[in-house]
Amino acid sequence: MKKIFYIVCIGLVAACKNMPKKNEKVTADRLITPGKSIGYIHLEEHSDTLVDSLGKPDAGDAAMGKSVNIWDTKNGNLTTFNSRKMGIENFSRIKLIRSTDAQLKTANHLGIGSELADLKKEFTLVKIGTFTENGIEKTLYDTSSGIAFELNKDNICTGILIHDKDTTATASYIPIYNNLKTE
Repeated sequence: MKKIFYIVCIGLVAACKNMPKKNEKVTADRLITPGKSIGYIHLEEHSDTLVDSLGKPDAGDAAMGKSVNIWDTKNGNLTTFNSRKMGIENFSRIKLIRSTDAQLKTANHLGIGSELADLKKEFTLVKIGTFTENGIEKTLYDTSSGIAFELNKDNICTGILIHDKDTTATASYIPIYNNLKTE
């Protein structure tokens, strides 16, 4: 029994060492920049660069020059909404980026796992509505800063969406939140 306890403790210590500390700078590959990027994925970037680096999406949808691509990664889910300027550009640009990866954080260490009270200290949040994902009801909060937060019933962040500062989290032609009930 003691061996199991020590093994679990060692595992927890090792896992905690991989998470950035509050006083450490978030590295560029894990930095969430509202209105701009998540890690090295930037809004307005050519969407094919993600397919080149991550491979074919695990799921998605497309219509009228718009698409949603979804990758299931080892650290969570990555979703992009992409749009093509039909007749002008022959490629799609990333318009929204959504992630459920807990390793990604803002410069002030906010992200998956953050509490609503902490998010409110940094951002002016507007409740957009509720949706259900995998049988779990979540609430979507948006900001004018270009970042939106998905929170569970315990007001813990479970997802982050980056969008242009001039738009909203729900500005996609093909909905990322299929069953969103707006306020």
